[in-house]
Amino acid sequence: MTNQRLASKLARAAFDHWQAGRLVDSAALYAEALPLADPEHCGLPEYHSEYACVLEALGRAAEALVQLERAAALQRLQDGSDTALATVLARYFLADHLVRHNEPERALAGIASSLASPPGRIEWMLRSVEAEAFAALERPSQAQSAAARALKTSPSEAKRQELAQRFARLGVHGGSVA
Repeated sequence: MTNQRLASKLARAAFDHWQAGRLVDSAALYAEALPLADPEHCGLPEYHSEYACVLEALGRAAEALVQLERAAALQRLQDGSDTALATVLARYFLADHLVRHNEPERALAGIASSLASPPGRIEWMLRSVEAEAFAALERPSQAQSAAARALKTSPSEAKRQELAQRFARLGVHGGSVA
């Protein structure tokens, strides 16, 4: 039985616990809130994403992955589009998690439809995770190409410099391949 009012209250409290570093309490509240949430509530994907962050911080990566997958699927259902900003962001966070946990092929598959027509202001994020996935797969030319695109589409000079440092190990500097 759903009780969105209570689910929202619990999720807010869980978020507050998370921000205060009380991760175990936060996880317990998210676990209590999610079954009560209206399956069509606009905040449900966010609840799952936040819960995933808590689980990741607790070292529970497999459980975090489940929550990120749910968040991405629910966001896609709500948006009705593979290229809607919220859907693309949910897929980015899922792909980033997958790359960090040695599943680069799944990461690439997860962002493929969003890369076909990426929202301009966050293309750099998708290209960054794409570069990391290709690097993990030991496909240097594709990693370099994706990294160069991330640099080219970055939103600011500061972000470009940060990415250039991150991707220097791939042989990409300032938007070009070295």
